[in-house]
Amino acid sequence: MMLSPSTSDATAGWQRRPTFRALLCCLALTAAATASATDSKLEQHWQAVLFDGLKAGHALSEREEWSDKVRTRESMSLQLRRAGVTIDMRSMEEAVEASDGTPLAFRAEMEMSGIVSRFSGERQPDGRFKVITEVGGVETESSLVLPADALLFEGQRQAILASGMRPGSEVEFLAFQPSLQSSVRVVTRIGERKSTEVLDQDRSLIEVQQAIHYSDPPVRALAFVDDHYVPQRISMDMLGMKVEIVQCDQACAMAPNQGAESLQQLLLRAPTEQRINPHQPVRFRLSGDGLAGLPTTGHQQPQADGWLLVRPQPGLDLAEALPQDLQPTPWLQSEDAEIVNLARQALGPANRSKASRMEDAEAFVARYIEGKTLSVGYASALEVARSKRGDCTEHALLLAAIGRAGGIPTRVLTGFAYVSEFAGERGVFVPHAWIEARVEGGWVGYDAALGDFNSGHIALALGDGDPTRFYASINLLGSMRISEIRGAEEP
Repeated sequence: MMLSPSTSDATAGWQRRPTFRALLCCLALTAAATASATDSKLEQHWQAVLFDGLKAGHALSEREEWSDKVRTRESMSLQLRRAGVTIDMRSMEEAVEASDGTPLAFRAEMEMSGIVSRFSGERQPDGRFKVITEVGGVETESSLVLPADALLFEGQRQAILASGMRPGSEVEFLAFQPSLQSSVRVVTRIGERKSTEVLDQDRSLIEVQQAIHYSDPPVRALAFVDDHYVPQRISMDMLGMKVEIVQCDQACAMAPNQGAESLQQLLLRAPTEQRINPHQPVRFRLSGDGLAGLPTTGHQQPQADGWLLVRPQPGLDLAEALPQDLQPTPWLQSEDAEIVNLARQALGPANRSKASRMEDAEAFVARYIEGKTLSVGYASALEVARSKRGDCTEHALLLAAIGRAGGIPTRVLTGFAYVSEFAGERGVFVPHAWIEARVEGGWVGYDAALGDFNSGHIALALGDGDPTRFYASINLLGSMRISEIRGAEEP
């Protein structure tokens, strides 16, 4: 499906990929933390995954136990639609731990629309983990030290079971997630036994509330578990939708999906039918969980009482670039020969100003990516360089990598961009990604997908292109609202 950036369809893609990656991890974490002990060698639990009541995929939890170690594996497959385009997503996280919960090894795999990222780690004699990361076909090796109190799946299970399942008991731990290569704080509270409906059957189950601190406020999940602490039903509000995981047999879990649409709930609408002038400063009054985490960028500045100032001209963030703003990452492979070659073509002579070179690179990337499509998964800069396909995220990552390859510090921003019309609606903000580069005078915005950076861009997070950097804004997706706009023009 070919989409033109001028229709803004090409801007609608970034949030579903990184955010659903977060969702996959959230749900896998919740399920893993509630696996039951068993004397059998292998235990499996199938689940159906629902979005707003429509079946969108399935999940499988496995626990295999030996005399001295335990293997836990959590996998999930989702199929969602974005403006009529089907997106397939798959995640797998696996951990091997000693029988007392000591982490020994981990493995994770994320696939979105055929694009696969892999992570693996093995404990070394000195306690560090040798980590192999594969993104865009490029493999990197690093060393990782887990926090002393970080737990993998079996450790989490044992910590919860140690509470004795007493109503009112609370368990807190630091959960290491292999696909994120980082840990998050999780608080689990055991509730009362209740009569709960699971697949049209009333069952006597124990209520469990879980807070996953990706951000403040945290992502919250509600689970109902049996006497062995096996989850029968899990639900959470995320991305403007109600997400549920319901335990059932394999035939039920593998039943056909129903084409849940994920885009409309994420559009950010103005309080009245206003059209902003994106070439003038604009103040937005916002509401929603997590507003305290909105960043100051070259063009936006959070103010008191929920107000956000956004200007088309830079100057709100004059901070110098950090060393990491120039470094290659698994998602921005700026030292790869293919990216370096593109940077020479895109940036032109080094004796020109950085601002002029980035303007040329912005136009170069807009031309270079020929397939403007929502069907691409979350592709790294090198994958985009080879495929020449993608939406706003792919435009942003390739442009950021090109800037770094040319010695210009860059960072990737994600949030919303104002468009005059999208999917039959006028004057809405769509999920979007763009970049800032540190050039003369401060951080300046560049938008290769839309071709025009302006004050219609509201940034929720900034980072280095790794989708795990975006989780601080996860509560705002589907919940943020614009209650007032100043500096706006009536249509």
